[in-house]
Amino acid sequence: MSTSYPSNLSDAEWETLQDHLPPLPKRGRPPTHSQRAIFNAIFYVLRTGCPWRYLPINFPPWHTVFYHFRRLRFKGTWTLLLRNLHRVERERQGRNPQPSAAIIDATSASKQSRNPPASAAMMRTNMSRGVSCTSSWTR
Repeated sequence: MSTSYPSNLSDAEWETLQDHLPPLPKRGRPPTHSQRAIFNAIFYVLRTGCPWRYLPINFPPWHTVFYHFRRLRFKGTWTLLLRNLHRVERERQGRNPQPSAAIIDATSASKQSRNPPASAAMMRTNMSRGVSCTSSWTR
């Protein structure tokens, strides 16, 4: 790839990311495009918000990049990757790898307590008829 984009991974970022990726399969046809080129293309789409089909010509073909993105998503690799990178970064900062607290926005919490979605009796009636109570509501 001759053009450099701000979304491209640096060598240090690629080394860190590569440590947490599953190994490439040993069987089958060897890959045509490098994993790094695939990830750079995925990060380009995520950073710019462009459609997959509008990937610049110096990235691998859009259908190849999209295939790898979907495969990683369906296998749960993105979730595991982000979880591992989050843990590693917390350890690097000298913090506990598992967060011990969560922050709840008081504004949205107080709005929901003042404006309940439905009364308990209504919810029981709907649940007895098999109606889902998970629809969203706004005020």
